[in-house]
Formats: sequence, structure tokens, C-alpha cells
Amino acid sequence: MTLVIFVLLFALRDQHILSNLLIGALVIVTYLLLVLLFEIDSNVFLEDVNSFIDIETVFQTIGQSAYYPDHAFRNYHFKPRHKEYRVGYHDSRGKLKIKLMH
Repeated sequence: MTLVIFVLLFALRDQHILSNLLIGALVIVTYLLLVLLFEIDSNVFLEDVNSFIDIETVFQTIGQSAYYPDHAFRNYHFKPRHKEYRVGYHDSRGKLKIKLMH
């Protein structure tokens, strides 16, 4: 939908520099708003506070160490809250493996 709006905006512009600057500014502001909405929707700002807290309590209740998927460590905001935890990853054949980290 946004791409259609961008194409229509560029189709409506004329040879005046002011209209070109206005259309360019509208496109940039629209793109930045979409990026901000994506980050708010995916909870980028509070992910270090909220990530995996609910899951940790489940594993603590059943007597297991905390579990984190491998992709959690690719994010530089994430730090495990426990000294001993388990990490799940996929091996070269696609099988899920779990290793204990200290």
C-alpha cells in the first residue's frame, strides 16, 4: 500500500523544485514512520526487560535451568539472567540440539 502511495506521489510531481522537495520529504517521513511503527510493534525498545521472563519461571518451577533459543544471543541487547542456562540450536542436519552453558 505504501509503495502505491509513493508511486502516485512521484507521478503527481511536476518540474518545480518545491514540489520535488515536498514529495521527497513526504516519502522520507512516511518511511521513518513505518520503521518506528515496526519497532514499536516488535517491542524493540523493551526487549531486554521483557524477553523470556515468562518462560524462565516455567523452567524454574519444574526444576530445570533456564532455556533460551539460539537466536536470542544474536541480539546484542539480550543477556541471560542466570549463571547456568540451556541453549537450543539446530545442527547441520536441522535437528534441534540443546547444550548446557555455564
